[in-house]
Amino acid sequence: TRLQLTWNGKTGPKEETALSYNRILLSLVFTMALFWVPVLGWLVLFTFYAVVVIYIGSQVRAYMRQKYQIPATLPARCGRIDDVCCMLLCGCCSSIQMARHTHDDKEYPGHGCTTTGLGPDAPEIV
Repeated sequence: TRLQLTWNGKTGPKEETALSYNRILLSLVFTMALFWVPVLGWLVLFTFYAVVVIYIGSQVRAYMRQKYQIPATLPARCGRIDDVCCMLLCGCCSSIQMARHTHDDKEYPGHGCTTTGLGPDAPEIV
């Protein structure tokens, strides 16, 4: 929500972007509730990982690269495969890199229970 993106990593109206965090969090809770069902649980967990981490993460990563004019690692003819590969191989590292690009973590430390991931006194984007 700091980048004003919808739940699927695309730009949208303020009303919809404000609900992005809540929608992803509720889908995680639903996934964790189904995780205990023998076969269905693993299938739902894999689908959640594929959709949230890989698809949505690569959408956000591509948006940030375009907005801040960050060049891709792979040649331009590869398209968005660079973002997909980064999120697939190390989604945690890519997510941390994106988070650090949008705020100063030394001056404004992160808070896990807010919709922006920052405290109330922090600006939206540094």
